[in-house]
Amino acid sequence: MLRNELVDFGWRQGAYEKGNDRIAIELVAGDNTLLDYLNGRQSLHCLHAALADGEETWIKKASPFLIYPEKLFRTGLPQQC
Repeated sequence: MLRNELVDFGWRQGAYEKGNDRIAIELVAGDNTLLDYLNGRQSLHCLHAALADGEETWIKKASPFLIYPEKLFRTGLPQQC
């Protein structure tokens, strides 16, 4: 992971926006699983599994609303953590 390779690496600390106490990387990541990966608390394999689950959920929800004949598809193979 990049963070482990850089000696003095660190996310910008302190509130990022007025009225929001969260730090910038929390706002940019927007997801606890991705944030855990970025902070070295989650493996890349587990991140891929979480993304695959979200992708599958989105496909199921969006499929009834397609206006073109092409079906939605997954971008990768199913993975489990």
